[in-house]
This record gives sequence, structure tokens and C-alpha cells, in this order.
Amino acid sequence: MWVIAMAVSASPPKILGLIREDASTNWVAGTALLAGFGVTALLAFATSALYEQQLSQRFELLASERASRIAERFQDQDQRLDSLRRFFVYSEKVSRREFDGYARPLLTRSQAYSWAPVIRREQRPLFEAQAYADGITDFRIRDLGERGQLTPAPERDEYFPVFYTQSQSPLPVPLGFDMATEPLRRETLERSREQRRLTVSPPVTLVGIEPGYARGLLMVAPVAAPSAGSPVTGFVVAIISLRRLMAEGLPSSEEDNLSVQILDLSTAGTHEVLFQSSEQPASSALLASEMLQLADRGYRLDIRPSPLFMTTNHSWTPLLVAVFGGLLSLLVSALLYSLSGQRKRALALVEQRTHELRTIAITDALTGIPNRRYFQERLEVELERAQSERLEFAVIMLDIDHFKRINDQHGHAVGDRVLQGVCDNITGRLGESDVLCRLGGEEFILLCPGSDGDRAHDFALELWRGLRSAPMEGIGVVTASFGVAAWRQGEGADTLLLRADSGVYAAKQGGRDRVERLS
Repeated sequence: MWVIAMAVSASPPKILGLIREDASTNWVAGTALLAGFGVTALLAFATSALYEQQLSQRFELLASERASRIAERFQDQDQRLDSLRRFFVYSEKVSRREFDGYARPLLTRSQAYSWAPVIRREQRPLFEAQAYADGITDFRIRDLGERGQLTPAPERDEYFPVFYTQSQSPLPVPLGFDMATEPLRRETLERSREQRRLTVSPPVTLVGIEPGYARGLLMVAPVAAPSAGSPVTGFVVAIISLRRLMAEGLPSSEEDNLSVQILDLSTAGTHEVLFQSSEQPASSALLASEMLQLADRGYRLDIRPSPLFMTTNHSWTPLLVAVFGGLLSLLVSALLYSLSGQRKRALALVEQRTHELRTIAITDALTGIPNRRYFQERLEVELERAQSERLEFAVIMLDIDHFKRINDQHGHAVGDRVLQGVCDNITGRLGESDVLCRLGGEEFILLCPGSDGDRAHDFALELWRGLRSAPMEGIGVVTASFGVAAWRQGEGADTLLLRADSGVYAAKQGGRDRVERLS
């Protein structure tokens, strides 16, 4: 009786623990079909969301890399024009031949470079006569007419004629063109002269440039003697076509995954498009916007995916999951295939992010140069190479003089600007193999592979003179104490650095602002 009761009360077996075996075939099939549709819908939705996330990550990585490259090009334009300005400032007189020789290598990604002296009304006849004597037979100070032709300029108190120029355009060079003809150009010149800094014009139509590149910007730098209060004697000008700036070294429109647009923000309301990729953006919500800085003016960079990006990154996985989701075996197989692909992409992303974190870890955030960690790693490598290949090697250590006083008197923001200025001054003088690192605070060190003690000492003197000849605005001359030490065969890193540091200490003890070399 007990056995019979137990048999009656026991639950019937279930398929997979869910479906009773005694259920009808149609009910089982319907339940399985509904369950399959539900699982398939969930997997399809999850896969689609994951695809959209990965698509966004790929786009963000590409857009970030492109924005960095474009920002570097803008910064490079600043540095090139400033170097041309310094060439004029520290030269007693620059001839046309000297200008051509210096400006021609700067033309990479720039449309043209020009020199425009400041000419007073009473100086005009002598200036035009001198140009004629120099071989420019048709030279006159000229204005831009209503139809774009150059006509003799009427008398006025002041002119800014183009006298030297180097251009990539095949059109005739507009020598004598008075840059103050148009209000926008004149305002840019006056702003540069008043502020004593690089300035950029609003978008203008460039003179003497072929039509395809004729819409662009003027970047102006004033030229004056280094002494305080010296009048501006002229301007060096970079003629920049955004189309040329963006064309060289970047993917062609047929191969570009991104559509790039640069907007000028100087006018209220509708902003002028300075550059637009020939490839129109794809229909997508993906967008990356950043601000770019060129001298004293800001621009907005908008990056969108191109049709090529959407095509090459299209995924059929959601559709495949939906189609084959009803069959359990194919569903599991498709899921494993998808997870495997996702894992590879995730590992690739982790590897790329790890590389980026590594770059951040060895870079000084304030100055952008390598930090102490990178220096220590690089020093060991260079010492091992010098030892094994019996090469020359030297280090130059420097410490900014009275840096605490600068921070106390002017504030830490100015102190940071001093550190950046010193780095910019030194970086512009480095050779291909030289490396400048920040050890911390106001202390820096240079690795000079291939340099013996004499060359390193001469180089340190050059850097010392460079700092002394470049006073910083609002502060004046910033000096540093240098210590030079040449590596000896078999010498370890600690001993070498101790000798360099002792040189800095000797320079400090000797009154600062000097170079000391310890044998």
C-alpha cells in the first residue's frame, strides 16, 4: 500500500527538468519554438548592442589619433613661423637669398612664407628705389583692386609690403602687395604688433595662390629687436591653406575611414568651413569634436565616420544569430564564434590601451618630454650599447636658477610656463639622437649618445647661451646651472650621474648661470 502510494504521488520525469514527458508533441514543439525565439531575440539584441559599442570604440580610437595628428600640424605651424621670426630677430640683416634658404625648407604643409617690413610714408620712395636697384624692375607698393588685380597704392602713413616670399604656388609672387589693404589683414597685423605675439587672421582670400588653395589664413609674427620696448620693424607671415595643410601625409579620400571638417569660430552665427574632406560623412550618429589652437585663435574640429568606415566595420553577426538561433547546436556554435571574435578584439583593444598607458607613464604631463622613469630605462640601454660597441656617451644635467623665487613671486602657473619655455628652447636645439628628460621639479637631464666630453661641453654652452638670449615675457632672462659629464669605459650609471650632479653643484656654488664640466 505504501509502495503504491509513493508511485502515485511521485512527480513524472521532465525533459531538461522543465517539460513533462507526457506533454503533447505540439505543445513541446511550440514551447521549444517560443523559447528559441525568446533566446534568439535576447542574443540578437545583446549582439547588436555589443557591435554598436565596439564600433564606437573603433571610431573613437581612429578619431583621437587623427585629432592628435592635426593638432600637431597646427602646433608645427606655430613653431615654424616662430623660428623664422627668431631668424630675423637675431640677424643684423637678412638678405633675399638668406630668406629663401631658410624659408624654403619650412614650406612643408604651408602655402607660403613672406617678409613684410614696416615702411613709413617718407621711406616709400627710397624703399621702392632700393628694390629696383636690387633687380626687381617692376616693384611698387600696391593695393588689391576690386577685381583682384594689383594697382599702385595711394599715399598713406604706413605700408606693410610683401618684400620676400617663398611659395608653393606656380602663380607669380605678389611682391609689393600691401598687407594693410584689407581691414581683416590690417587688423591682424595691428593686433600682432600691439600684443607682441603670433596672431591669426579670420579666413581671407589669399593673393597669388591658385584658386583651389586660395581660401585660408594668415599667421603673423612681429619682428623687433630683443631689447624691451624696441619698435616692430616688420612681420614674418605664414600663408596657410587648410586644404594643403590637411592633404599631405593623410589618407586619400578613397582610403580614408574618417570625414574631417574644420570650422572657424571667429564669426558669430554661421561658422565658415575652412576645410571639408572630399569624402562626405556617412549617415551615423558617431561624432568626435575637439578644439584646435593656432596661435591666438581657436577652431573646432569635427570628425565623423566615412562610408568606407561603415562598410569595412559592418557586422552580420546579429542577423546570423537571428537566423540560426532556432537550432540549439548552431546557436551554440555561432555564440562561440562570436565570443571568440569578441575576445580577440577585446585583447587587441587592451593591448592598444596598454601601449597608450605605457606612453602616459613615461611622459611628463606638464612639459610633454620624457620623465624620470623613461630616463632611467633609456640610460641603462645607452650605457650598455656604449659599453658593448665602445661608443662615446655624455650627459648634461641642468637646474633652473632661482626657480623657487619665480614661483613665489609670480605664482606656480608662471613657473609651469617657465618649465615649458625652457623645454621648448632646448628641444629646438637637440640633435637626432639627443634626448631631454625631466627628472623632477626644475631639474632636467640630456642624454647625448655619440658625444664625447668636449662636444657635450660645447653643446651645453650653446644651450646656456640659448636660454640667456631668450627672455620670457613678464619674467626676463631665465638662467640655469649646467653640469657636464662624459662616460668612462666601465663606469656605472650612478657614478656618471653623480659626476654630472656634482657639476651642477659646482655651477651653483660658483654663482649659478654657468656650465661646469667634471673630468
